[in-house]
Amino acid sequence: MVGGFRIEITFAEDGFQTLSQAKGPADFRSGNVLIWSREPMQRLDAQSAIIGRLFMGADRPGTLECTGPALADDKGRRLLRDYWGGYVFIHRGRDGVARVFRDPSGALPCYVKREADRVIMAGDITDLASPGSGRVDLDEVARVLSSGDARGRRTCIEGIDELVAGECLVVSNGALAIESWWTPWDHVGPRAGATFEDLAEDLRTTVQSAVGAWARSYPG
Repeated sequence: MVGGFRIEITFAEDGFQTLSQAKGPADFRSGNVLIWSREPMQRLDAQSAIIGRLFMGADRPGTLECTGPALADDKGRRLLRDYWGGYVFIHRGRDGVARVFRDPSGALPCYVKREADRVIMAGDITDLASPGSGRVDLDEVARVLSSGDARGRRTCIEGIDELVAGECLVVSNGALAIESWWTPWDHVGPRAGATFEDLAEDLRTTVQSAVGAWARSYPG
């Protein structure tokens, strides 16, 4: 199931005075950060993990050999340059600041809910608002109906937002902030000297490689 994960980050450095709603022991813990995942997960080091599928270069599955701090540095420059896929990257710095980055494709959903003592992220919105328990955001419903595919961070459930693809949620001392790690406008410039045929062939090769990589990640 796509989106089968839950991340909890408490605002208290010493952890979880209020019990989590998640069932079972966490698959990853670093200080005040807990992760449960039914998606593939790579533990990079004691402070960092990747949820989802990662590919390196054209189509090779990515096994990260560098540390979380190296990937988080400079707004994920190395992660975005050398890897691609459908993933969520989690890193807790030695200063206690936690960062959660959703990859630019948005293939893995990531919803966000702030509570009094923590922020919770999940790939399935029903993990944050069970049917019937959440209040409908009628203003957002109206906006969605009137604007079609022009989506933003707000969902149609009050108190639950979506982390936009290419953005990083930063949690520090109980404060939440959004950093933009990726924008499509960095990739729209024309390639000098390329003909229409060159660009068409590049697009064809890229699509074939991406589809092949995803297909091979689901054996059988």
